Amino acid sequence: MFDILSGFGRRADPGTELEYIQVDRNDAWTYNPKVPSTYNVFQDADRSWTSYGGYVEELWDMGMQYDYVAVLDYNLPEGPIRPDAKGIRRSTEPPDTTRGGGIFLHVDNGNKTAGCVAVKRTVMRDLMRWLDPDEDPVIVIRVS
Repeated sequence: MFDILSGFGRRADPGTELEYIQVDRNDAWTYNPKVPSTYNVFQDADRSWTSYGGYVEELWDMGMQYDYVAVLDYNLPEGPIRPDAKGIRRSTEPPDTTRGGGIFLHVDNGNKTAGCVAVKRTVMRDLMRWLDPDEDPVIVIRVS
């Protein structure tokens, strides 16, 4: 069972009560184990993330599957997240870099996910509208 904390997406806010960010080409989700302070952290700095290799998701480039996304409370940093002088968001208490990151509920693009849960676009949009942070929403995932 995982809390549903916030949302983001390539499309405008669908009317969710969750904190929601409409992403652009600068936005990324980083999970490079060699840089624990940025592990499993949303980034909005205007910079290249090529030094992170395969440990970054350029959110805009992920395509329609990231039209609407709900962030699940899986292995996120415990401490506060603050931008450094270059705008890189960092945590003083990183999560366990061996457990993975970037686990979301998002739009299904017809392919298997790498740990996320994916649903049809209309279902995801309706879910985003339905989710209310005052009700402490969660998702229960059963692995068989």
